[in-house]
Formats: sequence, structure tokens, C-alpha cells
Amino acid sequence: MNITGMPSDALLQQGKLNQIKTQGDTPEALREAAEAFESVFMHMLLKNMRQANEAFSDENLLGGQNEKQFQSMMDTQLASDLSNSGGLGLADVMIRQLSRGVESR
Repeated sequence: MNITGMPSDALLQQGKLNQIKTQGDTPEALREAAEAFESVFMHMLLKNMRQANEAFSDENLLGGQNEKQFQSMMDTQLASDLSNSGGLGLADVMIRQLSRGVESR
């Protein structure tokens, strides 16, 4: 967490989305926004999976706050890499759906 109370990865995504807004209604901006959304979605999925796993695990002697921080950073990067390499295909579905509205204008 940072000073504002938002996780640093959320602030990075917000900065990326603000940058995409300046590109206007272009296919490239749509792709970047869809991939950013998929990355955030996958990060939330991984984060919740880890939290669920913690509930079922015994106390890990090697764990602690440092391990949680590292796992959070690793999940952020993993989510970004997965979404940029095709991931769940959510970005492609969003692009198809949202492109219909742009083409009809």
C-alpha cells in the first residue's frame, strides 16, 4: 500500500488508463484498454486465490509480510504477462464487443 491507501499496482494501472484516454477512439487504444482491464481482472483473481489458499494452510515459518509483498508483486507481473500473451481471451472478447459500437458511428 502507498500513502493514498491504494495498492501501487492499482495506481500504475490508473496512470496507464489515463494515458490511453489521450489516444482517443482508436483501435490501438481499445486494445490497450482491454488488455489493461484483463490484467487487473487476472491480478484480482490471483490475489483472491492466494487469500483463499492462506485460509487452508498452516502457519508457514518462512512466510510473513515480506513473502506477501513479493507474492503481490509477482502476481501483478504474472497477470500482466498472461494478459499480454493472450491470457484468458477476455481482452479479445471485449474488443469484439466494443468495436461494434465504434463501427456503427
